Amino acid sequence: MQAESSEHILGKRIRSGRERLKLSLDAFAYEAGIDSSYLNGIELGKRNPSFKVLCLIAKRLGTTLSSLVVDLPGDEKVKKAITKPTNSPSKF
Repeated sequence: MQAESSEHILGKRIRSGRERLKLSLDAFAYEAGIDSSYLNGIELGKRNPSFKVLCLIAKRLGTTLSSLVVDLPGDEKVKKAITKPTNSPSKF
């Protein structure tokens, strides 16, 4: 059995949050400021949303972006690069 993709897991998280708010897809999309057909594609794991769209969705869900994407499966090399400590101080 093949593991679910990160897109499918993310979509399920978004749909679950929307349903918890008892909002239709159209109502949620309108309130979040995104197209309903695009949101549908995200929820089905067929679309790869931009950072901006994920922020809009998280805001409307009343949650953080990090809570939507935490522990998503992905390329291990990317995960290592993200978590690899650096010797240079952060500019943030």
